Amino acid sequence: MLPSPEMDLREHLLALLSPTAVGDELLPGVRLVGASVEAGCRLDFDVGGRRLDVELAPVEEPGPAAVKTSRLRLYYNGPDDAGMRVCRAVAERAAKNETRVLADLDAREVEFGSARVREVKVTQLLQPAAAGRVRYHTLSPYVGCVIGCRFCYAQAGVARVRRLSGLPEVPWGSYVDARINAPSVLERELAELRPPIVKFCPLVSDPYQALETRYRLTRACLEVLSKSETAVLLLTRAHQK
Repeated sequence: MLPSPEMDLREHLLALLSPTAVGDELLPGVRLVGASVEAGCRLDFDVGGRRLDVELAPVEEPGPAAVKTSRLRLYYNGPDDAGMRVCRAVAERAAKNETRVLADLDAREVEFGSARVREVKVTQLLQPAAAGRVRYHTLSPYVGCVIGCRFCYAQAGVARVRRLSGLPEVPWGSYVDARINAPSVLERELAELRPPIVKFCPLVSDPYQALETRYRLTRACLEVLSKSETAVLLLTRAHQK
């Protein structure tokens, strides 16, 4: 039997900036607008109408770093004139919270066939994205994938999320987070956001991997979307649906 569902890492990521919450200013003119833990750990900011992302990774993991704390390395994507300033502010706040926040992570998973599975509850599902001038949202009821394509560019970012969650290093294709409350969260977000286009699992998973036969999350999300006016793009490499 699976353990009780966990809240996903996104809530812990936001807690690193406590008491700053989504919608608040971290610095004058720098507003926290969200966070993502789908293909890495990212905090999103609005800097005078421009987007700036601060990426976080375990400090022991090799890679770029604009700033480091005792537990994390940070780097940014966005305007250079603000990037280092925001990174330093995030690091200063995270340094005060990281011991408590990271200690609160209780990552548990169980074996389901040859896969390691966690049942996770999320507070946000739809992620804003853009291709040129076309804006859309992405939707992933699962993170991680048992299909395990070797060329998949999601594996490095998703593995980083596992490391920050304190989960063991295991091969890509052997672990999945099932976002068991995805349909209800999607229903709420569709009413709030009214997105014109939604892309299913464009990055971190496959909507029709084998676990869909157990959880039926893709089916349930499609049923929710069928009641809206949203256009849906669904990407899969699975042989059966």
